[in-house]
Amino acid sequence: MIAGLIVTSLSFGKSIRESSYMLLICGTALGTLYSSISSIILLTTNKELHSIYTWILGSFNGRGWNEFYFTLPSAIISVIIMFSIMSSLDLLSSGQKNALSLGVNVKKLRILVLISGALAVSVSVCAGGTINFVGLIAPHIVRKFTSSKGKTLIPFSMIFGAIILLISDTIARTVIAPSELPAGVITSILGVPFFLSLIIKKNR
Repeated sequence: MIAGLIVTSLSFGKSIRESSYMLLICGTALGTLYSSISSIILLTTNKELHSIYTWILGSFNGRGWNEFYFTLPSAIISVIIMFSIMSSLDLLSSGQKNALSLGVNVKKLRILVLISGALAVSVSVCAGGTINFVGLIAPHIVRKFTSSKGKTLIPFSMIFGAIILLISDTIARTVIAPSELPAGVITSILGVPFFLSLIIKKNR
């Protein structure tokens, strides 16, 4: 009910009226937040569901070198693909028509991006579960302090994303010690206000 009221009130903003995907982002963000709150309650009251919800929400608890070696090959392949198409991505960011006029094969480029992203994300989720918002927060913040060019945006986003994960995992391990929350709960709680603030700024 509360989430519905918030989404409805935000829908009167100019940017959301003009762009339906902004409304979708807003609803998704709030849904993730309330899902995280519900999961915290379940984790602290039902021990049988602990392992299931830990994976669903994403956690580094019990992860070690086996998971590192499992994710390393796909990470290397994804990084190689992204760096090989970096210049084409910069051209595409200026608009599809402009990229096409400069000889960029947009269809092939999008397929490569999807393959790279799907490969990295699927293996990461298998190893650590679903951890929300990191891939969305990091580039937005990095873009404010560096160039939007791929040669700086992509590597710095990777580094800053890792920092966000480390901070979130540290908070998750200490906030209700000796128990531990999934890191994905912390990233969701941090990520929702971040994106709501972006929407509010665009409405002004």
